[in-house]
Amino acid sequence: MFKFKKEVETDSNEYKQHMYSLCEYKCQRYSTQMNNRLLIGKGKCKYFIGVADNGDIIGFKTIIDLLLSLSNILKLIKNLNVHCQNIKIIYFENTETYILIVDVVSYNQVHTSPNFITFTESDDE
Repeated sequence: MFKFKKEVETDSNEYKQHMYSLCEYKCQRYSTQMNNRLLIGKGKCKYFIGVADNGDIIGFKTIIDLLLSLSNILKLIKNLNVHCQNIKIIYFENTETYILIVDVVSYNQVHTSPNFITFTESDDE
């Protein structure tokens, strides 16, 4: 079965099993993570939603769950005043699951400057 490489904290890719809900704490935490990924990627990062940190495909069984996670990442992107450059929905027929791949881009200097540094705990989701 297909598997992504393991998530690495020092690159611009972020894996999330899902983004069903964004309470205030998670919104702040995910904002910090996205800022960090944008900094590492010099203004670009990629989110793989439906993928575990070890690269396993968890996926979404229903399109409703996928759309809820998509809606929440788009809210996060809007709140950070960055842009969604591309959205891919991939369906894995053998497991009957979907994943999302979202390309995020920032044209703001704060996401490309080494003066902006942030730290975050690893996300267990």
